[in-house]
Amino acid sequence: AFSVEYTQPATPEAISPLATIHETQPVFQWSNVNALSYELWVDDRTANISKIIYVTNITDTSYRAPINLTPGHSYRWWVRGVNGTVYGAWSVTAAFRVE
Repeated sequence: AFSVEYTQPATPEAISPLATIHETQPVFQWSNVNALSYELWVDDRTANISKIIYVTNITDTSYRAPINLTPGHSYRWWVRGVNGTVYGAWSVTAAFRVE
């Protein structure tokens, strides 16, 4: 049987959003590690909700929030690269607050 050997992608770096933002549907951006796709994980720390956004198979290095985030809430997020069946490490925690 023919098998594809996937290599583990490097760990992307979260670029934005960071700190305080004034947009309820921000575009999440991260560094390009040449992964086939990316996964985005966002927690609402204020409401204590894990994975308020969790998206797989993102083929770009940016993704607009598919829901409105809540003003006054703090969030944290991570991204990781995926090559086929091989997952990279999650990025260092990035945090922001919607005003």
